[in-house]
Amino acid sequence: MHKYSFSVLSGIAASLSLPPVGLVPALLCFSFAFYLSATAASARQAMLYTGLSAWGWFMASVYWVGSSLFVAGGLQLLLLPVVCLLFPLFLALFWAAGAGLVHFVLSSPSARLFGLIAGLGGADFLRSVLLTGFPWNVTGHAFLGWLPLAQGASVVGQHGLNFLALSLIVAVVFLARRQVRLASLCLLPVLVSVGLSVQVTGPLPALERAPDQGPVVRLIQPNIPQKDKWDRDKRGTHLQQMISLATDQKRPAALTVLPEAALASVWPREPGLVKN
Repeated sequence: MHKYSFSVLSGIAASLSLPPVGLVPALLCFSFAFYLSATAASARQAMLYTGLSAWGWFMASVYWVGSSLFVAGGLQLLLLPVVCLLFPLFLALFWAAGAGLVHFVLSSPSARLFGLIAGLGGADFLRSVLLTGFPWNVTGHAFLGWLPLAQGASVVGQHGLNFLALSLIVAVVFLARRQVRLASLCLLPVLVSVGLSVQVTGPLPALERAPDQGPVVRLIQPNIPQKDKWDRDKRGTHLQQMISLATDQKRPAALTVLPEAALASVWPREPGLVKN
């Protein structure tokens, strides 16, 4: 039972690699659960170790969904168990399924570790596209805390970063098992990605200053804490600030763009608000 508990804790600790903390080395806490999964006696155990670690990862990292319920309070608080426990559990099922498939197909721990890179990377991809997609907090988002790693997205894309992050975790497990050559094999694509991203972004020429004449397109993305964003009493103030930015007379914009989530509202349900 303690192994299952530590699997959950490893996922919680690994979530510290995500924003806003951004402690990238914390991602390696997943290595404990990966080791247990690769050496598990059955596919069921492998699914539990990996799934529980993913559950801890999502429980800790999607806290902002639950915190938004405290804004209105009341009956919405009854949804806390669903949002804070069951929803992360649903997201964790993708990793659990990937680990179970890997254990079923492959037999040796070393092969299973490589299989986890492919299986869990594929699970992250499927989670990002199925059922309209839940691409929140995929493994590659742990690299956002260090620019040379994050910039690898320019080379391999977001989903490529997922596989690189998983390779890094598996490399630590191989090192713990004293399989240095296999660890080096896992680290190689990570190092190549970092090198290419630095090579691509390093020598970029300085951009020329945009001419003063010509149309101006202004994008307004509010940076409002979740607890304030969904407070209806403050929504008018937020909207007025956006209007003030949109109507800046010093340099008027020909087009002002407000992203979908700029205003805490379901726009089709409030046509008057949108019109104003």
